[in-house]
Amino acid sequence: MKNYYHLLSFDDDLANDAANDLLKEGWDIVHVGTKLVKILDNGQAYYNTEYVLGGTKNQYEKYLEDCQQSELDYFQLMFFCGY
Repeated sequence: MKNYYHLLSFDDDLANDAANDLLKEGWDIVHVGTKLVKILDNGQAYYNTEYVLGGTKNQYEKYLEDCQQSELDYFQLMFFCGY
């Protein structure tokens, strides 16, 4: 078994895209499965696909930098463009 510095889990509607982006950057898939999101009013279970990826320290630090830059870009768009 491989040791990972950090594990990330994605299970929302954009999980597939997020997982694919990290796979392109060399992260490894540790687990793919289903996650119960909620029970609907009619009693039916609603599931999403869950992706768990493992990365090195360098990969995780780059991920954090990218997240901070994305938040900054979003703030600049909202503040300077008046959205």
